[in-house]
Amino acid sequence: MIVGPPHYLTLPGLVFALVAVYRMSGVDWHTSFESLAVSMALLSVGMAAFPPPTLSRAIASLPAHLIGYGSGAINFALQLGGAFGTAALVTLMDQRTLFHSDHLTAGLTAGNSTAMHAMAQLQSAFAQVGTAPFYQQAAAARVLGQMDQTWAQIFCLPGRIPGDCGRADPGGGAIVPAQSLVGSSLTGRQLRSP
Repeated sequence: MIVGPPHYLTLPGLVFALVAVYRMSGVDWHTSFESLAVSMALLSVGMAAFPPPTLSRAIASLPAHLIGYGSGAINFALQLGGAFGTAALVTLMDQRTLFHSDHLTAGLTAGNSTAMHAMAQLQSAFAQVGTAPFYQQAAAARVLGQMDQTWAQIFCLPGRIPGDCGRADPGGGAIVPAQSLVGSSLTGRQLRSP
């Protein structure tokens, strides 16, 4: 069996991972599933080829009586990094979702013509599919609340949206469609037409 230096796998793996991350940096609404699948496959190949030879080389450089300690230290660092990284990411995403949800719903009241128009369109759609009139308004309010939550989750991704939430970006284009700014803080009683 021919065994080469570890960098024969490490460097191509690193290149694959870098290409995948570069491709993912341009992901937007119009990115196809195929493009995402290729990027994820490249990242998977890169991450499969990069760490094992690097960690094996690090452990092999230790004296024989310290190999167990080195392996344990690497496993501990991997587990600790994974736990703290996941906790930090979830905390960050939760805080940013809450921040953007508050900003999306601020100032939207039952007197808001955009909110009333969106509510009327949704009620009409529910009526067309045969929803009982009693439930149409509640269903429309629920869908509007889900829209708010969806936009808040989209906005929680740092650096992806120019400008502040709910305002036009400096280039003059609207960040989100106006009817999607209606939030879950509006209740059925507040949205009744006069």
